[in-house]
Amino acid sequence: MIFHAHLSEFDLTAAQYIALANLLERGTCSQSDLARFTAIDHTTIRGIVSRLKKRGLLTTQVDSSDARKVTVSLTSQGEVIAEKAFTHIDDVSEDTFNGIDDTEKRALKYLLRRVANLSLEVVEGGPQEPVKTPYQLQLDERVGYLLRRAYQRHVTIFQYYLNEFQLTAAQYIVLATLLERGICSQSDLARHTVTDHASIRGIISRLGGRGLLLSEEDPSDARKVIVSLTAEGRALSAQASARIDVVSEETFNEINEAERVALMYLLRRIADIPIA
Repeated sequence: MIFHAHLSEFDLTAAQYIALANLLERGTCSQSDLARFTAIDHTTIRGIVSRLKKRGLLTTQVDSSDARKVTVSLTSQGEVIAEKAFTHIDDVSEDTFNGIDDTEKRALKYLLRRVANLSLEVVEGGPQEPVKTPYQLQLDERVGYLLRRAYQRHVTIFQYYLNEFQLTAAQYIVLATLLERGICSQSDLARHTVTDHASIRGIISRLGGRGLLLSEEDPSDARKVIVSLTAEGRALSAQASARIDVVSEETFNEINEAERVALMYLLRRIADIPIA
């Protein structure tokens, strides 16, 4: 929300900006390295590259020595957009951290790096010389990037332990919310799960297709869609939820109990979640 408030004029998602910013800082790189640098899965990065290419912000080229490898670079228009967007990023960080002091900011960044295992960076072709550019973006100092990296590791762990249920993390959150709250409107479900309305419709459609959800019009308001779990959906949600503590434990395995408490406290602060 803060990102979009400051960068709405550029018509970029946060993920698209991160892709452009990486290319602005690093120069040309392979699509697979771009996925790794940005903490975005390969399917999503292909979609981002395709959309930005259609806008004339990126170019792609098949590597002459390896047809499976695609290199990505900014166009001159892409450089202009990335440069202009970059000038707003400090304001985004400042607003994100509004209400917490410098010591808490440093603690949050440190703990997120630990959770994300950022020291384990691997690049295609081994160690490389840093690209000399005037844009030293220091992404590992940006809280949005650190949150994305930590979340990526969490999702990887989630998929490992809950693979048999064939659920994405976003789908599980929807099921778990309905398991806890019962029947819910589609708009309330989007709000409770912090999912945009377009995405929540897709999730409901896919889970409905698997027989896990029911969705129907509210008899008192035809504009309102009511969503509930089927018996199969309740059973699967309960089984998946029984493994979530293991996922959390594995996500936090690099930090001790006191650090976990501190991290959860700071995350709630920047998310504006009331602290009991």
